[in-house]
Parts: sequence; C-alpha cells; structure tokens
Amino acid sequence: MSPTLDERIATLNGLMGQLDRHLTGYRVYLKYCIPDAILFHLGIDVLEQGGAVVTLARTKAPRAAVANARSAFESSLDMLLLLAEPTLYDEMGALARACELLTWEDLRRKRAVANETLGLPPPPPSATPEEAVESELRTWEKESPGVGETYRRVLAQARADGRWKHHWSGHGTIVERTRAIATKWKTEHGFVETGEVLWSLQSVHAHPGPRTGMRAFGSDQQGRVTISPKPSDALFPVGATTTACEHAIRALERRAALIP
Repeated sequence: MSPTLDERIATLNGLMGQLDRHLTGYRVYLKYCIPDAILFHLGIDVLEQGGAVVTLARTKAPRAAVANARSAFESSLDMLLLLAEPTLYDEMGALARACELLTWEDLRRKRAVANETLGLPPPPPSATPEEAVESELRTWEKESPGVGETYRRVLAQARADGRWKHHWSGHGTIVERTRAIATKWKTEHGFVETGEVLWSLQSVHAHPGPRTGMRAFGSDQQGRVTISPKPSDALFPVGATTTACEHAIRALERRAALIP
C-alpha cells in the first residue's frame, strides 16, 4: 500500500527537522565566506519552501505548492553543484555570488527604464557588482590570500559571457546540471533521468495552463459540475520536496566533512 499524504508529510517534516538542525549548527568560516554563505542561504531556501509545501498541501489548492517544491528542488541541486568538486569550492561560490550581483544590476537597470517611461524619479544609486566584489574581498582576501584574483576573474567572466542570464554554474539546462552532479557525486543509477522528470513535471504544474485532465470533475445532486483536487496534487510537491531535503542534507554533510 502506498503511503498516505499524512505519512508522506510526516517523512518530509522529519527531513526538514534534520535540515534545520544542520543549518542551526552551521558555521560560516571567513576563509570560505562567500561559498559558505551561498550554501547556507540555499539550504535556508530549501527549508522555507518546504514549510510552504507542507502548509499548502493540506489546503483546497494543493497544486499551488508545486511552485515552492520547484524552488526547493532547484536550490538543492545548486547545493550539490557547489560542492561537486571540492577543489573548486571557492570558485563556484564566487560564480554564484557574481551572477547574483549581475542579476540585481540588471533588475535595477530595468527599473530605471520603467521609472523613466512612467515619469518617476530614478531609483537610488547602488554599488556596481565590481564595487560589491571589492568590498567583500576586504574580508575574504585577508583570510584566504589570493582568492581576490579568482573572484574578480569569475565576475568578469560571468559578465562577458552572460552567464548570469542562464545559470551560474555554466550548466544551463537541468539535464546538464544533473549530469554534472551525477559525475562528481557518483550518484545512484537514474539520478539524471529522475531529475529531468521531476523538473519537467514541476515546470508543467507551476506554469500557467489550462490543466486539461489535471482536475477531478464530478457532479452534485442538482447536476452541476464540481471540481476538486486530485490526490496527486498534494502528493507530488510533498514528494519532490522530500527529495530536495535529502539533497540539501547530503550537501551539508559533505561540506561538514570537508571543513569540520
């Protein structure tokens, strides 16, 4: 017999408890301050999105939880990517942060264009990605001499090749990302295929669409059509988020083994 929704949620809550304990005891070391901070925030995203999934799964609109499940799943894959090659931990963290800075820069540019079109005052000035990197390096370089050259290089690289428009790791598609993880982590058989299926299903459910065939239709005593969620509407996001928590815990355990 397949587990019930309550049983699946209990399993997810147990994993979220483990993840919460990992994050509560997490230390950001100044020697690895950028990648450590990135990993920590990704873990928080998995935990927060998991909480939303548990809440929404018990409502009358459980499919809404798929968007949260997808965010948790993607964040957990990013955690695995960040630690896929321990010798590149600094560089991968720097790339993730550089792409984040470039994304915010682009959003500020779009806001400035919108404000000008609407006749609104320009947004307040903000530090450029290059200025932000130099500021963050004052701490990181002090604890890890030479890392500044890496951070500046990956920022220039991410800006030049537009990496921030796709994915900070350089693996633009979900298949490329799962393949990279599978190679470096020596994952179980079917990891790539399962990841692609989960991601594709989450994308279908999270994006707008007619949902033809996805809803349970019936009729009441007056002959009027009634619509209700299908059992899979709640089971799927709970299951996908369970996988995300497993990934996140696995990543944090590797990081703890590398940096006690």
